[in-house]
Amino acid sequence: MKKIVYLLLLFMVMSPYVSAEKKIFYGTGEYTMSDYETPAVAEQRALAYAKQRAAEQAGVYVDTYTKMEKVQVTEDRVNVLVSGAMRITAQNTQKTELPTGDIRIVANITAEIDIFEVDKMLSKSNSQNKSNSNNMDDEIAYRQLHERIVAEEKETLALKRKIAELKANKLPVKDLQIKAKEQEQEFMANQKIQQVRELSVNSENRNDLLLSLAEEAVKMNPQNDLSYMIRAACYVWLKRYEECLQDCKRALVINPKNARVYWIMGDMYTDKGNYGQALIEYNKALEIEPRCGDIYISRALCYLNMREYRKAIQECDFVIAKNQKSFDAYDVRGRAYAELGDFNKSIDSINQAIKINPINTFLYNNRGFTYSKMKDYDKAIADYNQAIFIDYKNETAYMNRAVAYMEKLDYDNAIKDFNNALKINPQSSVAYQQRGCIFCMKGLYDKGISDFDQAIKMNDNDAFAYVRRGDAYSMLKEYDKALSDFEKAISLKNNEAYIFRAKTYMRVNDYDKAIKDLRNALIYYPDNYEISQMIALNYFKMNNYKEALKYINKAIKLKPDDAGLYALRGFAYEGMGELNLAIENLQKSLKINPNNQIREALDAVYRKKNRR
Repeated sequence: MKKIVYLLLLFMVMSPYVSAEKKIFYGTGEYTMSDYETPAVAEQRALAYAKQRAAEQAGVYVDTYTKMEKVQVTEDRVNVLVSGAMRITAQNTQKTELPTGDIRIVANITAEIDIFEVDKMLSKSNSQNKSNSNNMDDEIAYRQLHERIVAEEKETLALKRKIAELKANKLPVKDLQIKAKEQEQEFMANQKIQQVRELSVNSENRNDLLLSLAEEAVKMNPQNDLSYMIRAACYVWLKRYEECLQDCKRALVINPKNARVYWIMGDMYTDKGNYGQALIEYNKALEIEPRCGDIYISRALCYLNMREYRKAIQECDFVIAKNQKSFDAYDVRGRAYAELGDFNKSIDSINQAIKINPINTFLYNNRGFTYSKMKDYDKAIADYNQAIFIDYKNETAYMNRAVAYMEKLDYDNAIKDFNNALKINPQSSVAYQQRGCIFCMKGLYDKGISDFDQAIKMNDNDAFAYVRRGDAYSMLKEYDKALSDFEKAISLKNNEAYIFRAKTYMRVNDYDKAIKDLRNALIYYPDNYEISQMIALNYFKMNNYKEALKYINKAIKLKPDDAGLYALRGFAYEGMGELNLAIENLQKSLKINPNNQIREALDAVYRKKNRR
């Protein structure tokens, strides 16, 4: 019994993010409907006011919570968190006829905020994604829509007052009533846009449902640039880029000053790998919104993808100078420093990001990645542990930790982590690829082949999986299957397949074909000394020491401190009868790496020389 109690207590201590706290809020809203208004729309207006009242209360609660968690957020960000995390659990409306003939509608709602949902939003980083602008939970999206909603409310109230005034004076109101119907369409379109924005906060909801809602918004008000803008964002999620571009153009015809549309186009081009055009669109967005830090972050990410790391750092420095709470800027800057090999600055920058947002899982993943590049795998694993502690369904953290375990040659723990990643996302072809590689490292080629089969089933153009499956077949001496897989990978433009196919040819002693493949590989990887070394080995096997020597010399130029290369050159000279040169190279090999086998070979060459 004591053991059971202990385990329960341990679970409670180790899983603070599993059991979420829910807070209930109530809101009441009123709207007076005139005889020319649509009852269903009027009800929606009353409910929207009620929701607004509840959101105001929830905002105070979320703001207090973020301060307790020591997460630094802006007022707009609090509003974004509320709109994404608040759920309506009950609602009702009551109607009362007024002496004027109008109908007063009173709406009451019950809403809840699940702190687990707030934590999930806080644990996400805009800088982690290629398409920042398509995460409609950012402050600019909230502010843009909020301003439209407020403007529409004011216009509707002014219109209603004008109609009432004209009616009192018995003047015609038909034109204004038509305008009121147009206002209703705008209101309903804005409600659909808000629904898409709120649902898009949860990445699990990025699917055809969001597109369907966005299409309804377009139908309700085809003159609303935000409708086209949000549908364009949905198209990016679905990788329907041409349709995205068409909607962006439509939005800009209506409102050429909509910075977010240019931002979406920039992210779309980044997603497609057209970084030059992406920069053009980001620049246009910043001409309109020069103070929007998130657009600078997108541009920094574009530079990161272009390997223009210094420019990425400059962008982030600019954002940080304006807003020291931008953890995304510190994060991207840290990643850029890591790519430059300046690991201390990378760690310092990401530490700043974590200080601002200590429950953001991506930050721990990124710092862990830097530690991995430093080959400090224990610290990397500690960071991935923290990311998993915050979010036990964090697929990225399991994947990263698995790779760190692989580097430590801890294959069993690596397999466990890939298993966990696949439980979270059974469609992760990368997890199958990597787990398959580990099985092969352990000599479990059949299991490896099974995993590569799964990856290929998900994507029959997965060249990496074909190469690795081919190598597994080769190790099992199923050479025909291996060669078939390598042929497929080469047809998919995977140049690494030439190297693996060459290894298979070497196993069956077909040295001419092996050399041909390795020469092809050398075209794509001219600085890879191991390819030249393999070509030399093939010539060596054919007793063509002169050709072997050419490629050994190439390899030594690329890797002048490799003991094995000098030993191989020594053996080539021995085969050519150049015993003094053989001795010289074997001695160099021993100087770099004392080795009994090479020492014995050197002694044998000395004996051969003395017999002459």
